[in-house]
Amino acid sequence: MQPSPPKDELSREQEAEWKTLPLMRYLHFKKVLEAAGIPTKIVIQPQSGKEITIQESDIYDRGTWKKFLSSINQAVEPYRLTGVGEALAIEYKRWFLTQHTSRYRAISSESHLTWFEQVVTLAVQRFIMENKFEAYLRQQADAFASAHVALVLTLMMVLQDIRKETPRVIHHIVKEPVLFKALLQEHFDRSERLLKERLSPLQALFPSLPHGLIGPAEQETEEGAHEERATEEEGKRGE
Repeated sequence: MQPSPPKDELSREQEAEWKTLPLMRYLHFKKVLEAAGIPTKIVIQPQSGKEITIQESDIYDRGTWKKFLSSINQAVEPYRLTGVGEALAIEYKRWFLTQHTSRYRAISSESHLTWFEQVVTLAVQRFIMENKFEAYLRQQADAFASAHVALVLTLMMVLQDIRKETPRVIHHIVKEPVLFKALLQEHFDRSERLLKERLSPLQALFPSLPHGLIGPAEQETEEGAHEERATEEEGKRGE
């Protein structure tokens, strides 16, 4: 168990949790970037060789994150945003640019480096919030500095589970494409209304949160359907 931080550190961690909470608003990290107005990929054209595309999913990847933690001998998944998380964001960026595959060393322009730093920082913050929630589910009392954040995030994660599982059930039962799309649309509309209803009273508690990250989620029916089908196929291959 990590020791409880001093009072001033506790306050900083509570504030960081509130500010980071909107990153958990969306089911997919890609939607977080879209809501914040950040491109989801960059395309690099080296002077020699073919162009290189770097996507948010290359950075926000659990396997890559764990490989990085292993490279710095970080055995335990971190769950502190302040101090530890801030340092890890810097190290994760440096690791990508100097030790990971050579394609990342092609990132050199100021605009691409700025984008990369933004995405790495948000990815690390979301990883840590996920770690906090997993530790909280294991009844690790000090996982969250703020009990209110723990409560709100629990609600958000439950509603997200509903968004993830219901399409899979529909996909198993309904084979007719038009009906599947209609039912999926109805499901996302209903879950979106539920999410807005449950979160609306809570938003008044943290008015400083970026509006773009806490507002209504975009409809994800088409993309969600493709992602659910892809997840389904991956699951079948793993069986």
